[in-house]
Amino acid sequence: MLQKIYNHTPVMRTLRFTIVVWIIITLVGCASATRTRQGGQHTQYSEPESRLRAEAQMLEEAISNSGRLYSDEQLSTYLQRIIVDLFPEHHQQITVKLHRSPAFNAFALPNGGIYINLGMLASLENEAQIAAILAHEGVHYLREHSERQRDNINSSVGVGLVLNSFGLVGSLLSLGVLSSISGYSQSLEYEADSHGFNYFIAAGYKGSEAVTAFQVLEAEVKHSGHTGGGMFSSHPKLANRIKNYKKLCDAPGVDCDNGHVRVQQYMDSIKLIRRVALQDKLEAGKYDEIIASLGRKVSCEKDVCSELYAYYLAEAYRRRNSEGDADKAVNMLSSVLVQRPDHAQAHQSLALLYMKQDRKQESLSHFRRSLECASDGEQELKAFSQHYIKTLED
Repeated sequence: MLQKIYNHTPVMRTLRFTIVVWIIITLVGCASATRTRQGGQHTQYSEPESRLRAEAQMLEEAISNSGRLYSDEQLSTYLQRIIVDLFPEHHQQITVKLHRSPAFNAFALPNGGIYINLGMLASLENEAQIAAILAHEGVHYLREHSERQRDNINSSVGVGLVLNSFGLVGSLLSLGVLSSISGYSQSLEYEADSHGFNYFIAAGYKGSEAVTAFQVLEAEVKHSGHTGGGMFSSHPKLANRIKNYKKLCDAPGVDCDNGHVRVQQYMDSIKLIRRVALQDKLEAGKYDEIIASLGRKVSCEKDVCSELYAYYLAEAYRRRNSEGDADKAVNMLSSVLVQRPDHAQAHQSLALLYMKQDRKQESLSHFRRSLECASDGEQELKAFSQHYIKTLED
């Protein structure tokens, strides 16, 4: 009886709702809720639209309370500037927010909030690619897609299972803001693609980068074990999505070979979150995703880019520990230390690899260097190295 009372307290209801919201955001791709803006003007809210906005506000409060929002003023300003370029008549209605999750995902709410996962930002390669994603999500907001598909919510078997595991099916499936959680129809996703592509081209971006953005997504899905269902159930098969963008590029009068790409501006803007996103992916055990994503990036011209990506790629190989991974990790960590001899984490990782290979003296040397190079804020790393130095010396 006490357990039943406890489970129905406001605190527990809020906690369970927040947990479910976090799972939905992390696992569900493009779960968007939108309303139409006609001619750039506000239209009168209908009763269903008013409910959607109220439910969106509830969801945003739960997201905020979950502790998963990430604050980076410079990056937020940069992404908001892209929104201005894409939607000059609607930019005041759309706000980009950062969600701390390693998953490759983005979604929109009916009040104009577009949430971008750090994992997505870290995986993309330039401004044009993130602009393609933002254009797609912005169209979901502008063209009323959740209202147009809200009747399909009860067809979501996968979502029902997730919610049922928390005992919240009855309360959450009634929320219109989650009406598209089972995924939009192909026609609505293609509508977001085609209209988003028009905004994207009008803003001066290179059209072929929209194709590349979804090819990057396809690689992420492949190496995460998903095949277009589950968290990406709202997308048509990714091969068809890419085919659709190529078709848009081939349309008469469309120039997909020229336009803005802005690699350096993008890399400068995400420099603070790259390490956070990669560390989160590493801790989540997404080794194959890291290897797929970073394998082509370790040759970046700038040392900071090369060093950062090479270290996390080496760590993914070391922790995955499949056949041949240890040798790859040793070579990459050695390369990192050529660029940054004071990289404490690289020294420690190399020490662990050598210890497994019974190369005691080399292992000791790198543990000692790790200890010497660690900053005052890396107390856990220091303690770890001290422990193994003592073990190896005994």
